[in-house]
Amino acid sequence: MADITAELDCLQDGKSVEIGSTTGSRRARILRKGSTLWIRDLDSQAGTFVNDVEVRGLVAIRSGDRVRLGDYAFRIPAADGGTANSSKASPNASRGFDLTVSDAVKNISSGQVDRLLGGKPRTILDHVSVRVEPGTFLGILGASGSGKSTLIKALAGITDLSEGQILINGSAASSQILRSDRRIAYLPQDVIIHEALTCAMALDYIARLKSLGGTAEARQQLIAGVLDRVGLAGQMDVTIQRLSGGQRKRVALAAELLGDPQVILLDEATSGLDPATEEDMMRLFHSLAAEGRTVVCITHFPGQLHLCDRLLYLMQGRCVFDGAPQELMQFFAVNSIEGVYTKEREFPAEEWLSRFRNSPVGRKLAAVSVATSARPTSDGHFQPLSREAFLQQVWDLTSRYFRLQLADWKNLLLLLAQAPVIALMIVATYGSISSSFAQLQAANTKEVIFLLVISTLWCSGTASVREVVKETPILLHETRFGVALLPYLFSKLSFLGLLSLLQTLSLLMTVCWLTNLSGKSDKQLLVLTATALVGVSLGLAISAIARTSERAMTLLPVVLIGLAIFSGGLARLNGVVRLLAMLFSPAYWSLDGIRSTLSSQLWNATYPGPPGEGQPPILGLGGPLLLDLLALFLQAVALTGIAWFALRLAIGGANGSPASQASAMFKALFGRG
Repeated sequence: MADITAELDCLQDGKSVEIGSTTGSRRARILRKGSTLWIRDLDSQAGTFVNDVEVRGLVAIRSGDRVRLGDYAFRIPAADGGTANSSKASPNASRGFDLTVSDAVKNISSGQVDRLLGGKPRTILDHVSVRVEPGTFLGILGASGSGKSTLIKALAGITDLSEGQILINGSAASSQILRSDRRIAYLPQDVIIHEALTCAMALDYIARLKSLGGTAEARQQLIAGVLDRVGLAGQMDVTIQRLSGGQRKRVALAAELLGDPQVILLDEATSGLDPATEEDMMRLFHSLAAEGRTVVCITHFPGQLHLCDRLLYLMQGRCVFDGAPQELMQFFAVNSIEGVYTKEREFPAEEWLSRFRNSPVGRKLAAVSVATSARPTSDGHFQPLSREAFLQQVWDLTSRYFRLQLADWKNLLLLLAQAPVIALMIVATYGSISSSFAQLQAANTKEVIFLLVISTLWCSGTASVREVVKETPILLHETRFGVALLPYLFSKLSFLGLLSLLQTLSLLMTVCWLTNLSGKSDKQLLVLTATALVGVSLGLAISAIARTSERAMTLLPVVLIGLAIFSGGLARLNGVVRLLAMLFSPAYWSLDGIRSTLSSQLWNATYPGPPGEGQPPILGLGGPLLLDLLALFLQAVALTGIAWFALRLAIGGANGSPASQASAMFKALFGRG
């Protein structure tokens, strides 16, 4: 490590050098391409940071940039041969970092009716400033609606400030940086973890997605360590949904500790717990801060606040107190912290704020200056996953999804049973449709293949329509540590595509065998499988757009009825209506594809009409099968794109513009290197 300057100066074009921490572990690789140096993290546990921004993918570094790997930091040498100043970070800096909120304001716009009546935006945070140093356990108090959750969400990068800024080690950090910085752990009030898995299994998948451990044995040691830390060493193989509420929150905390975070933000993490469990959790938070981490906790329970190093008291969006727990009671002139909630009603927030500024605690706090950087930390550009990391995420997410489906095996059996039950109802209605009269067989065939197409869309759509909306909170949380949207959607498509293939196979084979449906069944299976994939994509798109599972299930039948109407299976389509059907209805192309597998005798069969007047064919000639399959494929891609875009909007555009993400992901998957 001492010769890093010489190594970088002598590094030749196309060559690379691996660097590590003072413990000797390999953390990152620096590569020279021409006159430019590039750095890539080697799946290290603590991550690699350039100018306090975590490295994702391959990132260019320039002379003067500060690189940090765990407890080791150095600067890239200048082009003129200047030295790279390196140093071992202080004990506190290796665990936590200086976190500052400077003059934060958060306004929420009034509703449409309020705006028409001249209503003004509502202020949630009103010029709040606070500095939290490494190793501090900070508690945030205040009545409901005082701005506590808004403040901690701003620190986590979930909420953008209207004014003011948040600084990391004196440098301004945007919400994008805060949200994607794996050194910052955020634990919301609700447990965000897959509860159908065991503790060890759930944490193993999270460790994989965080690129921790490297090997299965290393991950198991890491998981055992964090579970022991939160007091769940004996619960590794217990399903999370069988644990108590307090134990579930401990598992969620263990998941955050996997990445060895330097900042832990806790949004009412002790709510709903009994007093004994609440005390255990607060003591655990205190011990985490004692190790040098920065711990910020919102709580309504004053019984264990003496464990906090400092307390903030928010009132109507304003910080009216910042000091030690005993100073809080002295300032409000009460005998217990519980009494503060009653005492605050005696004066408005402005009066309390004025009193605090004139108090000894307030004057002491005002004397402490906060140094801020004149140059905000750069957000950088979207850094895609490498091809290997992308495929690994798809594999890990698909494996986890498969285990979750197996855990709910009763629902899985119901989904698989849908297709044969629908097929038997079709068979019971039509019986054998083979006939010596071509007109009768064509009419029955048209109705049967129409039902096959709509049933395929229904089965595949119902299997996927709730799969995103029910996991949205978990997905949004996991994007904080690098889970990308495309691997997530591909994991759904891969498993649900296999499920839909089984549904389609049982549906088609039952109908073909028992109704004597004519045509080439292998090509019909190909068309219906492609239709099922479109149905899965349709369900995922609806699931990504809908806010609740109930809304998603309400939208699906409406959309399917529209697709049925525009399929051409109920009435002949012409003009603009036919063009709309070709653009938006997969049922149109599916019916066209199945017609192409039938005999010419059925194509040309017509209903009898008046003498001398020609009648249109009942079924008609199907188009080229490859064109039908291509159209279905493009519609599946378009619907998957809609699902991706809807999820990106839900995240808030954390990972750059759609164009930049698409371009970067294409290069990662199909580019060189």
